[in-house]
Amino acid sequence: MIAAILLTCFNRKEKTLSCLRSIYEQSKVDDLTLNIFLVDDGSTDGTHSAVKNAFPEVNVLHGNGHLYWNGGMNLAWKAAIKENFDFYIWLNDDVSLSPNALAAIFKAFAEVYATRQTDSVIVGSFHEADGLSHAYGGLCVKKSAWGITKTIVTPGDTIQQCDTFNGNLVLIPKSVVNVIGLLDERYTHSFGDIDYGLRCMAKGIPMYITPDYLGECPRNTTEGTWLDPNSSLIERYKRLVRPTGLPPSEYFYSYKKDYSNIAGILALIKLYLRLLFPRLWAKLSHRKTEK
Repeated sequence: MIAAILLTCFNRKEKTLSCLRSIYEQSKVDDLTLNIFLVDDGSTDGTHSAVKNAFPEVNVLHGNGHLYWNGGMNLAWKAAIKENFDFYIWLNDDVSLSPNALAAIFKAFAEVYATRQTDSVIVGSFHEADGLSHAYGGLCVKKSAWGITKTIVTPGDTIQQCDTFNGNLVLIPKSVVNVIGLLDERYTHSFGDIDYGLRCMAKGIPMYITPDYLGECPRNTTEGTWLDPNSSLIERYKRLVRPTGLPPSEYFYSYKKDYSNIAGILALIKLYLRLLFPRLWAKLSHRKTEK
C-alpha cells in the first residue's frame, strides 16, 4: 500500500524540519510506502532550500503566500491525488510524532476494518510539551436547537469513535476521498478540518481516535490573538477578521453549512460576545470545565 503525507508550512523552518525528521524516524510499517508532499506557502526563512538539502525526496510545492492551512493542504492534496494513493495522511508541521505514530494509526485502521468491514478515518491525538495536557485530536459533537458544543475525546487504552477532528494527524483512505472529496475551498485557514469530519459524519463514514497519544503539539494560546484580554478591542477585532483568526463570514458559513441558519446566527452572537468580553468568557468557560 502507498500513502501520501500532506503538509503545509510558512516561515517556521526549524519546526518543519523537526516534523519531517520525526516522519523518517518512524517505526517500520510492513508493506507501506510513503511519499511526502509539502507546500511552502511563500516562506522567506529559507524553508525550501533547507528541506531540499535535508530531505531531497520530499515533493516541495510553492504557494502564493496566501494559502494558509486550508489552501495549502488542498494544494498538496491536489498534487498527491494525481498519483492515486491508497491513503492520504494530514500532518501539521508543528507536530513531533512519537516513533510509533504511523504504525499506530494503520493498526487502528486495520482493527476497525476487521470488525466493521468498512474503511474509516483514523485520528491521532496529541498532548502538550508537559506530556499531560490534551492539545488536539478527536471531538464529539452535540447538537441542539440553540447550536452545538464540541467536547474532547481523550485517548485511553482502546480505539474510540469521534464525530469530527482537529487535522493535526489524520489518516484518510482513498475510498473516503472518493465520497467526500477534498477540503472545502470556502475556508482559508481554520474550519476545514472540523468541517471535513462533519461531512464524513453526514455520510455515515466512521471516525476513530487511536489509543494513547501519538506525539506532542503545542496548543495555540490566546496571547497576541483576538482573545487576548490585554489588547484593545480594535486590535482584537483586526486579529479576529484576519485569515488566521476566525473570519466571521467563514465562521457563519461553517455553522450554516453543517447545521442551520439559526446555529450560524447563534455562533456569530457568541463569537462577538467572546470578542467584547474575553476575560468574562474565559472565566465562564473555566467554571464550566471544572464542573
